[in-house]
Amino acid sequence: MEEYREDLSETTETLGTLDFQLEQPDRKPESFLRSAINTIRGKDVTTMVEEFSSEVAMVIEGISDDQERLDRNNQKLKDQLTKLERRIYDLEKNVGKRAATVSVLRQITWLAGIIAVAVVVVAIIKMLA
Repeated sequence: MEEYREDLSETTETLGTLDFQLEQPDRKPESFLRSAINTIRGKDVTTMVEEFSSEVAMVIEGISDDQERLDRNNQKLKDQLTKLERRIYDLEKNVGKRAATVSVLRQITWLAGIIAVAVVVVAIIKMLA
């Protein structure tokens, strides 16, 4: 950590000794760079790096919390989807059973009708004979 601070102090000293000379007639880039250097000179670079690091750590923690919340919600949705798929399967199975029952009832009804007609026909034939 100490080496890091020494490197930062050397960088700060180097920035302080730089003399920017631009060959362009427009002085806006030069004034921009000078204001940036003056801003850095006004603050301790180590302090700025520590502030930046703490802010980045805070943002990363927030992102991590958001990701955990999204993962939990995703798992809940997967569970609900699985329950719905099971329910749909059960309903489809019940519909199939009901369709079979309706088909059998139709057949029984037709058979009962045929038997009733046969009984009536036999009764008419006995009456006429």
